Amino acid sequence: MKQIIAIVTALITLFLTACEPIGTPEKTEAPTTITTTTAAAPVVTVYGESFEAVPKSVVCLSPALVEMIYEEKAEAYLVGVGQYCDYPETAMIDHPVCGSAANPDFEAIKALSPELLLTQSPIATKDLTALHAAGVRVLVIPAVKTVSDIQTLYDSLAELFEVPTVTLPELMMMPLLSSWRMGDFVYYLSDDLTAAGDDTFAGNFFSGYGTNLCEGKSEEIPDPDRAETIILPAYLEHLAESFSIVTEEETETIPPHIIVLSEESSKLLERPTSRVQDVLSEVTEKWMTTQ
Repeated sequence: MKQIIAIVTALITLFLTACEPIGTPEKTEAPTTITTTTAAAPVVTVYGESFEAVPKSVVCLSPALVEMIYEEKAEAYLVGVGQYCDYPETAMIDHPVCGSAANPDFEAIKALSPELLLTQSPIATKDLTALHAAGVRVLVIPAVKTVSDIQTLYDSLAELFEVPTVTLPELMMMPLLSSWRMGDFVYYLSDDLTAAGDDTFAGNFFSGYGTNLCEGKSEEIPDPDRAETIILPAYLEHLAESFSIVTEEETETIPPHIIVLSEESSKLLERPTSRVQDVLSEVTEKWMTTQ
């Protein structure tokens, strides 16, 4: 009897074993799915133009822009400059000259194959088309009219070239902090007595230290007799004597302060950079000596 029970038990065990699936895989956790994504390149927008990378080769025709690029230590990207980019002096020594901002040498520019052409002067449509066809991007930066515009330009170039920016002195950004004032003034631009209005950098710059008698456009000619201070660029030095003449009827009037700027200061007002603070130092000193 015991043998029969043992046989039956063995047969049942054999049957159950035969019913299990053969080669059933062991249970494992679901594999982890790894998704790789390529981060989009950061886009920098400078004066309406978008850049996904630093332009590695640049021709810059405007003297102020070249000076700023050197100040921000981004000159390694320069491959060509304009013929008036004389500060620092090494700019035209180290790089080919490609005409000027007013008269670019487009053949010289295209021969250098720069990624970007920087200028502060307009370029004709046909020349823009030719440059684009040659693979040259063009960024025309508007001329600055205020000290704040200078800081904005430094910040924009720093962002474009991914370098630290230059910060203008607080006194330049906030001229009202200065204790020096020159009263009502006129800054003359030409022999016909056209004066610097609020559409010019010089007019706005000196307005921080006095009242510009030519608050409107430069075409408006103010009465020079009302001016407490008359400022002349170096190329108008010959007018200084005529403003200082006092007639018999005017013997009791106080003649205006006549300030003739140096050639360097006159140039800086036409292409302002951080060095325009030197103009302020010169005007302050000369104004004090005419007291």
